[in-house]
Amino acid sequence: MQRERSTSSDDDNPTLTPHKRHRGGARPRVVYSKSYKLQVVHEALTKDPRARIKPTCHNHPGVGPAQLRKWIKKKDTLEVQARLERQGLKCRDDR
Repeated sequence: MQRERSTSSDDDNPTLTPHKRHRGGARPRVVYSKSYKLQVVHEALTKDPRARIKPTCHNHPGVGPAQLRKWIKKKDTLEVQARLERQGLKCRDDR
C-alpha cells in the first residue's frame, strides 16, 4: 500500500499515514448520459449481430462489452430517459 509522509503538529518527527484510495481501491465511477448510451446502442445495432459488441466498444473507450449488452437490453427505457433528459427533467436511474 502506498504511504505518504505527513508531519505531526506536536513534534518534528514525520509520521506515516495511509494513502487515501477510492472505494476499495477501485477507479472512480464514470457516469454516462442517457443520450450517449443511446447513441452507442444505436451504433451497435447498425452492425452485424455476430460482430457488434467488441467493435463498438473499441470505438468507445471506457465502455465494456457487458455494459453495452445491458444498455442494448434496456434500449426502450433509455429512449424514454434520454427524451426526459433532453427536456431537462430528472428521471429515476435504475441500474
